[in-house]
Amino acid sequence: FTLTLIDGHALRTYARALPRPGMEDDGESGAPPRMPRGAYRDCLLITQIIIALEALRPGGTVLIRMSHIECFPAAHLLFLFDSLAERLAVVKPVRFHRSRGTCYVVARGVCRAAAADEGGGADARRVRRDAYLVGLRKLWCELRFGGELGTGRELVPGDLDFIVMAEEILGGYLGRLVGLGRHVWGTQVDGLCGLFRHKGVLE
Repeated sequence: FTLTLIDGHALRTYARALPRPGMEDDGESGAPPRMPRGAYRDCLLITQIIIALEALRPGGTVLIRMSHIECFPAAHLLFLFDSLAERLAVVKPVRFHRSRGTCYVVARGVCRAAAADEGGGADARRVRRDAYLVGLRKLWCELRFGGELGTGRELVPGDLDFIVMAEEILGGYLGRLVGLGRHVWGTQVDGLCGLFRHKGVLE
């Protein structure tokens, strides 16, 4: 595909179908227990990224919704797409979740074939993508079947070190991150000011 969208999210109504403390599973349903909500949320995110990278035609575009790009895991995932794409933009619609930390990342020219005089840049991006996919698939298994009960676990710091270490983000990538996020944060500040005025917090 020339375009893949990553915008699925866990519903707030998703409930963990495990026995509560003091209650026994009746065992009548025969279905395995559902994942904890946090594990389901994180596994869904990684699932979508794997499918998007596998299904995208070289040179295609990925559109992914992220929250708080300055935090884990969004900063690591932003680095991933930035390292695979020719062009990367972070966009925050002014009429949608303006006061929240959500935004859209648009990665264009992902693993596009390099011209003869470009020195094989796209080949390097494809090698990087394949390495990322190996790490993402391994992580997916841990998120889906890990945890004490084998019903999944949430992402934790260190899970995405195969993409980039936190120290590298705070070092060499920080300036790029700030440049990408400045518009998002500015729009959110304006939205929060408007919300606070509406609520009577600010005059």
